[in-house]
Amino acid sequence: MTIQATSGISKAWLSPTSAAKLLACPAAVSRLPFGTRPVPNESVPNNAGSLAHLAVQRWVETGGWRRAASYPSLAETYRQEAEDGGVTLELLDDGRTTESRLRVQEPLLAEAIDSYVGVNGTASAEKLMYDDDNLLWGKVDLLLEGDNGATVIDLKSGADAADGSLPEAILTQLMVYAMLVFANRRSWPATLAIFSLRTGLRTIAVTELELHTLLTRLQSTRDAWASGHRPAIPSTRGCRYCARRFECTAHWNIVDEWEDPDAIEGILEGVEYAANGKSSLVLRSNRGKAWISGVPSGTASGLLIGTMTRAVRLRRSRRKLHDLQDREIWYATDRSDFRTMPIDN
Repeated sequence: MTIQATSGISKAWLSPTSAAKLLACPAAVSRLPFGTRPVPNESVPNNAGSLAHLAVQRWVETGGWRRAASYPSLAETYRQEAEDGGVTLELLDDGRTTESRLRVQEPLLAEAIDSYVGVNGTASAEKLMYDDDNLLWGKVDLLLEGDNGATVIDLKSGADAADGSLPEAILTQLMVYAMLVFANRRSWPATLAIFSLRTGLRTIAVTELELHTLLTRLQSTRDAWASGHRPAIPSTRGCRYCARRFECTAHWNIVDEWEDPDAIEGILEGVEYAANGKSSLVLRSNRGKAWISGVPSGTASGLLIGTMTRAVRLRRSRRKLHDLQDREIWYATDRSDFRTMPIDN
């Protein structure tokens, strides 16, 4: 199959990540690069996932995957990347856990690279590629080229790639990587795979028809987005870390109906401070009273009593406080966020 050049009004570039986000919820995409080839920002190791990608890149580029005694291990490379970036793993969310997973998965990843590269092949990490016809671009996590063709491996550190059925966003990203390889090698990758730091290697079967269908969807959705048609499509996975979540009316209209909601809004009626630096909020939502515990006191002090307050990325308890208010119980986590909203929002 030959990929057809993009058509329509949009000249916006799509990366694997922005392509997946655009299809999932056009309203979540605030801007896209236009014009000349985009230049990627320098990777900043501000979370365990980005740090793991940097470590794998160095480990591949220095030949550490060949497992010679003179090369540092993947876990050692990960720790070195942390030191170079001024990051303390013990203070990084999932920092030590990711280090442990890299140590466990290193033999399996090295074996996979070796099997796909063979004797005379090459292994590249974070390979920057462009498809000028279809305005696609991105860095392929692992591009392995051997006697049997090219293999694309997308490295994943999160729990989403460990699920039994892969999320559509991950499949979209992997297929865009395949399109980039085709544009640069004029042949499809022989193998597409995910390597999860939790569950290991998983190959994904994709047909050329599926790739063509995806490209058509990307073209039409991108053109619609450029013309201003950007509907919000709320979902539990897509909304979780969306930058527009606090202001998205479509999200707040439906979040209560989710099977396991992680967000609540209501009028802030009180704050209770504790000596341990954590506080509890009392909200009056459309379902009644709600109690949110474990909120950092510094965060709580910045909220205003009597205002509409929204909280996201919480854990909701299955039980209630059976006092006079019969309050719902919610727990803040390290990833929770809170915001005071205009009263008429």
